[in-house]
Amino acid sequence: MAFHHKPQLRARSELEESGFAPETIDAMVEAIESLACTFNIRDRTEPLAELIAAKIIRLAQQGEDDPKRLHDLTLAFLPKTH
Repeated sequence: MAFHHKPQLRARSELEESGFAPETIDAMVEAIESLACTFNIRDRTEPLAELIAAKIIRLAQQGEDDPKRLHDLTLAFLPKTH
């Protein structure tokens, strides 16, 4: 999925260094970018960006590697004020 802006939330190289499989990293990046676009996040230092990245990482550590499920589970986790 292409976006008009590319949020710099979590560098792919950081995820690669974490030991995730390439397919899992692709799914994580897709979910992070999709949520960043949804919430118009452009800076990975924003608190919401960090929250999104941390949740997606935790889900991936638990074995989730489907980008849609990563997106949906993270969206359900986020405070409803966003």
